[in-house]
Amino acid sequence: GFSGIDCSIPVSEPTWVDEFDGEKLDAERWHVYVGCRGGGNGEEQCYTSQEDNVLVRDGSLVLRAVREDYGGTREGCSDP
Repeated sequence: GFSGIDCSIPVSEPTWVDEFDGEKLDAERWHVYVGCRGGGNGEEQCYTSQEDNVLVRDGSLVLRAVREDYGGTREGCSDP
């Protein structure tokens, strides 16, 4: 260990909290990125806000990757 050094970290209150206690994601507090342009790093995937991908369950935010076939263009990607 270190001697003579105070390694304690002061405890502070969080500046923002979401308990995810609703039935679905609160759109007033959260923005879900939707698009097929690779998330900024050229990924070959689309991001959607469909309930299969973004959901609230038992007080937790659940983000799921779901493999699906997509026949559209990157420019036309949007939620149904």
